[in-house]
Amino acid sequence: MIGAGTQVLAWIAVLAVEGTAPGGTAVDSPNLQLASSYFQSGGDVTAHRNVLALALKAQTLPEEGFAWGFALGWLRLSQPGVGSPLVVSHVGNALGLGTYRFTAGRLDADAGVGVSLGLTASEPTPRRRVLRTALGHAIAMQGVYDVWMWAPGRAGFVLPARLHHLHPLGGWSGSARLEGAFVFTIPSSEEGESGFGRVVQAAAEYALLPRPWLAAGGRLQFVWMPGAELWKTQWSVVPFVAGVRGRWRLSADVLVNIDEPYGFAGRGQRIWAASLRLGAWL
Repeated sequence: MIGAGTQVLAWIAVLAVEGTAPGGTAVDSPNLQLASSYFQSGGDVTAHRNVLALALKAQTLPEEGFAWGFALGWLRLSQPGVGSPLVVSHVGNALGLGTYRFTAGRLDADAGVGVSLGLTASEPTPRRRVLRTALGHAIAMQGVYDVWMWAPGRAGFVLPARLHHLHPLGGWSGSARLEGAFVFTIPSSEEGESGFGRVVQAAAEYALLPRPWLAAGGRLQFVWMPGAELWKTQWSVVPFVAGVRGRWRLSADVLVNIDEPYGFAGRGQRIWAASLRLGAWL
């Protein structure tokens, strides 16, 4: 795990040194970003279980016009085994995304389409069941948001849209963002009709920028799964802080699930996740 993470960070460093583009503000998205999310179980049954999810995302950032990007996910699950800890590491899903960026009055906007591939679909049983557990934790660690990244099915499609407005607030600045997406996942033959199917998600985010290089704010996420038999909706909140130095962006956030079975409102596993994100403008 440490070796793979070191290689990815080294790759980012090389690309950043070779790049010539300037950095952005603390709320802007960088070209390349590595996100590391972590969850530690505290329950009696799953005591000492922990999940580490890494997501590497790359994208082009034109001011207007067509943009493209991709994302790769990697998971590590550790839990008590018989005689020794059971550790599972595996690449999750791969996502390709194309968007069109434009301005609508004072708003920056983009809309697009994405396709994901379930890279765990060929895993044999019984290891596949453990991998599905790891993927399930990764989904919970994101508040079921961006489910196409970690869904264990064969493939998925997403239609995302976003509006962003950066505005002055006296000597500070404010950043408002609205996002929405429609997701359709294709379950594997083993899942039958038990996959996620259709998913509608939305998020509202606001951040204060005392300086262009510093931002702090929060995000409210909502997911609706009309085909689910239980827990059709999921709410979560994500407080965050971000800073920029040159072409580098570093941010940290904590995702707090609200609805059961993951949040404090139910009797489930109460999965909350901490994330650290390192990005660079190339």
